[in-house]
Amino acid sequence: MESAIKGLLMAAGVVLTCIVIGIGFYMAREAKSTAMSSAESLSDFKREISEKDINRFDDREVTGSDVVNFTRKELRKYKSGQEAPVTVKISTSSGNYTYENNTTLKELREITSVRYVNPLAMFQGKVVRDDNDVIIRVEFTQK
Repeated sequence: MESAIKGLLMAAGVVLTCIVIGIGFYMAREAKSTAMSSAESLSDFKREISEKDINRFDDREVTGSDVVNFTRKELRKYKSGQEAPVTVKISTSSGNYTYENNTTLKELREITSVRYVNPLAMFQGKVVRDDNDVIIRVEFTQK
């Protein structure tokens, strides 16, 4: 009789051990998926923060002064021969111009230049993204 009780206790111990181990694996799996989702949310938040200066122009009406200031800020560190990761396209009554570096930025303020942007003119902004949802260009069209 005593050996039967010992056998039952041992079987109960094995079953309890298996249950505890199963719960441990379940909790580890849940923790991993929670960590992955948190990392993804953090990555999205980081991207939003880094793009906030550009996204504020998306589908908004802005002045020519804002257009010039944004273009100078984004492209001033890229010299001739270098291409910025985000280009700026400005469409005015005198033509369409795409800016990839700081080569012609000073012409934006020179009133005699064909690239001149009137600081009081109104522009419609648009942010253009590629297939991977990365910003590649900001377009400003004069109204």
